[in-house]
Amino acid sequence: MKAFKYFAFSVCLVLFAGSSGTAAAQNYQTTDIQDLALIYQGGKHRLDWTVDEFRPYVVHRFLDGSKHWLFDGFLFLEFKNGTGRCYTVGYEKEFARKPEWEWLLDRIFDEGKSLSALDRCIGEQIAEIGKPAFRHKVVLGLPEAVRDQKDWGELDGRRMDFSKDEDQIAATKWYIDQLIARFKKAGYKHLELSGFYWVAEDTNHCGDLTVPLSEYIHAQKKLFYWIPYWQAKGHEEWKRLGFDVAYQQPNHFFNPSIPDSRLDEACATARRHGMAMEFEFDEKATAAIPNSSHDRMAAYINHFEKNDVFNSSAVAYYCGNRGVLTLDPLSAGRFLGLPGEHIAGNRVASPSTMLGFQRKTVEIGRQLGHDRLEHLLSDLASVVTLRYAEVGAEFLRAELPAPNGPPLLEQPVHRLGVGRSELAELLEFELGELRLKLVDDVLVVLADLDRHGALGEVDHKRLEERHDPDLLGCAIHIDELRDLAPHVG
Repeated sequence: MKAFKYFAFSVCLVLFAGSSGTAAAQNYQTTDIQDLALIYQGGKHRLDWTVDEFRPYVVHRFLDGSKHWLFDGFLFLEFKNGTGRCYTVGYEKEFARKPEWEWLLDRIFDEGKSLSALDRCIGEQIAEIGKPAFRHKVVLGLPEAVRDQKDWGELDGRRMDFSKDEDQIAATKWYIDQLIARFKKAGYKHLELSGFYWVAEDTNHCGDLTVPLSEYIHAQKKLFYWIPYWQAKGHEEWKRLGFDVAYQQPNHFFNPSIPDSRLDEACATARRHGMAMEFEFDEKATAAIPNSSHDRMAAYINHFEKNDVFNSSAVAYYCGNRGVLTLDPLSAGRFLGLPGEHIAGNRVASPSTMLGFQRKTVEIGRQLGHDRLEHLLSDLASVVTLRYAEVGAEFLRAELPAPNGPPLLEQPVHRLGVGRSELAELLEFELGELRLKLVDDVLVVLADLDRHGALGEVDHKRLEERHDPDLLGCAIHIDELRDLAPHVG
């Protein structure tokens, strides 16, 4: 049996090599983890990562009220401990020592948090929606044994000197052994340890270590993962460096001066070297905040679709510290449009209806011939579709009272040239009665635009007191729709 397992793992490595980095490669890399969520965990400045915090990463509730599995892989990594020491070059002046490495181990395996919470969260969802057709996989980050560090500590009674390759390798092997042993002891019911992640994003400092560490990782029948930054040293020779899986960072989201063409370049680089792709966003992707980077995230969606990333590549998702947890309805609707449909589509056969509704609503804006209205209707579509099953429709109706006279929904929207039948035709897709309710919600807003002020002021203070950022984001977009009304001809 042991020999068979080793044979099976060897076959797996051959398959990875067949789809991996050579200069002649023209395909993205695919792996047994299709959608990998990056979980920054460990440092004192990070989330505890409880069951509630993991839930939006584990499942997504769609428009019809059904839940489906989302990410199938989770990468746990950390750059610094939050008190002045770092686990790789470039984040603090002082490097983590053995006590900080052990502290990070304790954080990763903290009962009720981190891996424990993820396992429990998956178990709760299995009880509700049944077992997934896959097993959730985990990748664990490895601290960098930084060249020339002298104060790391002792191993087996010998003081480590990281000016020597053998001591750097010995310390890292010790850490790998600790991760494997603790993971096995924890006995997680719903998690499988897939491999280890090289936290350094280039090979400037410890590039000589990756090949011997890869050999050791393979001896444990695990895989070696890497996500180099844009044009990082060694990215084009990731396979020679011993990595089994490599994702290309575009590094576009974070700098508004970088043109969207960078995303096309990153996709071309990934295909050329047989790499997978990384999708990037963080808390700034929220639309309803000052200096939002929402458009940057939207560019990833558009260019990844254009370059067939969602269908043809494994994808790692950089979400900042709490990006998925803080997205407003518009941003969440965009993220859970194409990417979300892709992620959940890997778990279920039927696609999400959210994307179809959002696209149809954009068509309405285009027919009305007003660019800003087109974008705002798209925003509203995200709000309505994402929140409809919970509070979205109730809020819209409460904040859009009908004036005296015929009900709003029976009145044609003459000024904008769209009536109920025309709108229903534009939104035609298989949603049954729900489709008609969504038509009504959009018509309420269009009718209000026609009346130039029937909405009245939205009570933002009341919404803030309810601590519901989704509803507040909805109010912001409805306010802008109302302000725009006099300018629509």
